[in-house]
Amino acid sequence: MRRSQIIRGVGITTMYLCFATPLLSAQRYTANDVVALVAEAMGGADRIDELRTLQFEVHHWRDGSEWFTGVWGIQRPNLIRKEYSSTVIFDGHRASIDSGPPGAPELVNADEWFHFPFDIACAFPAFFDHEPEYFGQHTVEGVDGHLLRVKLPLSGAVTYFIDAENHLPRKLDFISVVGDTEPEITWPWGLGDFREVDGVLL
Repeated sequence: MRRSQIIRGVGITTMYLCFATPLLSAQRYTANDVVALVAEAMGGADRIDELRTLQFEVHHWRDGSEWFTGVWGIQRPNLIRKEYSSTVIFDGHRASIDSGPPGAPELVNADEWFHFPFDIACAFPAFFDHEPEYFGQHTVEGVDGHLLRVKLPLSGAVTYFIDAENHLPRKLDFISVVGDTEPEITWPWGLGDFREVDGVLL
């Protein structure tokens, strides 16, 4: 299976899917139906299957200005490498950080590992690699669409809002429980600025 390398920038906006309004429709969908629609909109199921490796720049913004940048590399379904002033690597089970000499790489605290599957899910739809659950048709900010929820490997779940018109992911929510007693944490993200790279919209 051929590997493809994708270069893209990442922008972040905010949206809370908890305010989604149910939408009544005569047509019934399943999770697989919606996943197939998204795959076709992004370039076709074959291209999605072929795409195993992604590399892209990440731009972090704060108070309206660029804060810092980095380069991420992802190998589906659950490997990620994040390069900033230090390098963080997650192998699907645990993570390490290397800040350069003289110290050797150190393990990241296990309480932080749940971040990495979420990072991957933001960069590439988790429902292509993990079993999704269909949560119906809804309207979010006046836009009709579908909700797909995916349980992530380590902790929590991510819910995608799929635009009913162009069948592209538009927004997502990540919910995670940290530890046995900590409350749920919700991180809302907006998705957009899709660009065609090597035959795939990302």
